[in-house]
Amino acid sequence: MDNQNNLNQTEPQPTQTPYQPQPMAPQMPIEQPPVAPMSFNAPEAPKKSNKKLVIIIIAIILALLLIGGLLSVYIGSSSKSSKNINEIGIEYIEEKYDEKCDYGLPYGDSITGTHQLLIKCAGFPDQNILVRIDNYKKDNKIFSDNYLAVKYRDDTIELIRGYAKKIFGEANVFYYVDYQALSNELSATATFNDFISNKSTPLNIDIEVKSSSFISKEQVGQVAKLIAVNGTRFTLRVIVVDDSVYGTFDDKTIEKYVQLRKYVHCAVISKLNGEIDIRWL
Repeated sequence: MDNQNNLNQTEPQPTQTPYQPQPMAPQMPIEQPPVAPMSFNAPEAPKKSNKKLVIIIIAIILALLLIGGLLSVYIGSSSKSSKNINEIGIEYIEEKYDEKCDYGLPYGDSITGTHQLLIKCAGFPDQNILVRIDNYKKDNKIFSDNYLAVKYRDDTIELIRGYAKKIFGEANVFYYVDYQALSNELSATATFNDFISNKSTPLNIDIEVKSSSFISKEQVGQVAKLIAVNGTRFTLRVIVVDDSVYGTFDDKTIEKYVQLRKYVHCAVISKLNGEIDIRWL
């Protein structure tokens, strides 16, 4: 027992080495990305803003130019449309016939899209001239007039008087210029023959005849045929009056005389569609 204890006492004990810190492994330096040098130029964002601003300015300029162009067209068209339709009609006559004219009177109405007016021209101060404007509210206006009927009024009277004298020996002629537009086939330079032979030219005529010169009703048909040779359409009255009042009428008083039925004979002759029609009152 003692020996065992002695063995335990003499058994050497392990020696503990004091803690020694291990040296750390050398660390590799971490490479940092290169830092761009500082720049004092304008940053990228302001450059984009400047481009947007330039684009906006250009767009505004283009828009203003477009609006200006549209306004000029509108103002030009509105100035034309705002011009009085009577002034447009007068300008038409002045340019077509190289004649100075002034507004006279309205004629008819403008409900159907047709505007008509009567004007006075320097060459015929005592006569009204009709101007007709179809589609007067639109751009495609159509103009017509009876200027040539006024211009050739005296020539027409002389022509009809010549026919009447051939049949009756003596006669007075009253020619009423119809307020009806003539055919646009007749130009401003149309001659009297062009005017009187046009099928659309209307003639409204009274022939005053002495009762002593009136032999038979056949004379009326004969004078109508002479007038019809020209090709124009016409309405004609042959008014036979007492010799005592012959030559005392004008174009106004002869009408009143007919209305009062003081005539000896009165025939109404018309040629409108190619055929001559005679009616006795």
